[in-house]
Parts: sequence; C-alpha cells; structure tokens
Amino acid sequence: MPAIIDLVPTLQLGQRVRFNATLEKTHEVMEQDPNRKPYDDTYRSRRVWSRRERFVFGHQFPNEGVVVGARTVFDGDVNHGDWETPTTFTHERSHRVYLVATELRGKHLVVSVEDIEPVPA
Repeated sequence: MPAIIDLVPTLQLGQRVRFNATLEKTHEVMEQDPNRKPYDDTYRSRRVWSRRERFVFGHQFPNEGVVVGARTVFDGDVNHGDWETPTTFTHERSHRVYLVATELRGKHLVVSVEDIEPVPA
C-alpha cells in the first residue's frame, strides 16, 4: 500500500492548477442555554469544512488559478468559554488543502487535494 504522502499531489508555489470544487468552513451552534444572559459567551459549536461545487451561470466547469500555499484544516467541536474558562477545540478529522488565488485582489480559495490537478504547460 502506498504511503499517504504519495497520494497527495505535490504542487509548487506559483504553479497553475485546475479545480472544480472548494472547501468552505461552516459553524453551527450545538448547545446554548436558553436562560443565558446577553453578556454570557459560553456555548458549543461545530466547525465543519464542507465541499462546494463551483458553478458559473449554472454550469459547472473547472476553474483555474495559482497555488499560493498549503494548509491542514480541521473539523471538530468548539467549546467557547468566558474569561474564567478558555475556549477549547476537539479535533475530529483533518483535510489537506491548497490555497489557490484566482484573481489579483480577491480572496484565495481553499481547495482539497482530491479536487485539484496541475495544468499542463
């Protein structure tokens, strides 16, 4: 069986790539006390990175961009504390991602290694 490192495409900084989906971070509140005060900031939330298809005018086709970085992002539960109890994060799953710039002034996109491929020169 090949090592995990062999399954991840190795891309260089500045390399042109093509992709058809991105990852987006979502937060949803899991537990919140109905009697909590407006100044009480303690609650639990779930942070999940979910895959989103890229559509332009209703048609899906690969987008192109330039690799500007690589990261590991995590899914899990966040226990938001107050000034006495610190905020903690419980890790559940990790994703290897590339940061891709598609325009000069826009925000970079988070693309999973499964959804990215190099553009032949």
